[in-house]
Amino acid sequence: MRKHRERGHGLFGQGMRHDHISLLCICPQCGYTTSHTQNIACSSFRCPTCGVPLMRQDRGTSPFQKLTESTIKPKVSEKKIQKDFPKVDVALCTGCETCVSICPTNAIVMKNGKARILETACRNCRKCVRVCPVGAIA
Repeated sequence: MRKHRERGHGLFGQGMRHDHISLLCICPQCGYTTSHTQNIACSSFRCPTCGVPLMRQDRGTSPFQKLTESTIKPKVSEKKIQKDFPKVDVALCTGCETCVSICPTNAIVMKNGKARILETACRNCRKCVRVCPVGAIA
């Protein structure tokens, strides 16, 4: 049995392998990578830049390789990654400034009592969408 372990075959011969050692967790949107943690799904972590769930990738491929739709196989319960920047419906906006206070990049400004999103500063984290009490940001 000891010879099997030394060869990396585990206790039951060649059937057991430890593939988790050669894996990364990668952001499908910007390419951010981090080492994979055994027994924790990559999708349970979010990219610190984009806020999207990470996905698993082998170390053999480039971490900045553009991932295609054929590579990404979303589960039925997963939401699709939103790529459009949030938009403010000025007719619904009450000017409460909740979105301004939550924005990590100060991309939301008030103009004439209504929120405006500066797309050049927005990183599309969509926190503003989740906190708007009247649903004026989508």
